[in-house]
Amino acid sequence: MIKYDEKRYETYMQLPHADEVKKYLELQSVLKIVSENPNISQILDIGTATGRYPILFAKKKYEVTGIDISDDALTIASNNVMKERVSDKVNLFKMDATELDFPENSFDLITCMMGTICHMNQEQYEHFLKKVKYILKPRGFVIISSWDPDCSFTEFLSFYNEQEKVKLKNNSMSAIEFKKLMDSIFPYAKIQNIIPFSDEQMASFQPDNEFEAFLGIQEYIYSRITNKMGQMYLAIGYK
Repeated sequence: MIKYDEKRYETYMQLPHADEVKKYLELQSVLKIVSENPNISQILDIGTATGRYPILFAKKKYEVTGIDISDDALTIASNNVMKERVSDKVNLFKMDATELDFPENSFDLITCMMGTICHMNQEQYEHFLKKVKYILKPRGFVIISSWDPDCSFTEFLSFYNEQEKVKLKNNSMSAIEFKKLMDSIFPYAKIQNIIPFSDEQMASFQPDNEFEAFLGIQEYIYSRITNKMGQMYLAIGYK
């Protein structure tokens, strides 16, 4: 498990340009999937960190639970939730992602974002996914983002040191491997590649409305080359 302290979580809220593009492209890809699934009420965000996803979901009127193993994360997330005035929509708890202590059929949507799953050992993946399926409601679904170790230009986030990047890569599954695992647990699963740019490309190309420009290019690329690798992929599983 990679350790985070309060300073690191604060750094995460405003990262260098290429990292912020990654966060944006992941977020917009998730929001598009969510918009295509109207029957969502209760959401769980695993590894909630600064509370970014719960806050965004709460502003769209969803009821959101966020969990994290880190006390520092929960302190920052709680402060951010209060600052954004969505405390009535967000509940935060300290919980280990590998031991999800919720009743069966609790959530319409579960998210586990920005490579949080890569902090687990691969041996823990199957147990984790089975717990996720158990607490999903019938016809509920999960969205997990993972770094793709098979992508030649996967560079993770810049605030990881080299040792941590090696650990994340070793913990990551390729999109093909992860799809096979998802298929063994969920009735229907799919993979969606995201971030088809290197950090150098993102740093060197900064047009007006730059984030939207990258999103448009990403959508254009994947509309024509669906199997093109990206730095990350989304794994979506339906119960």
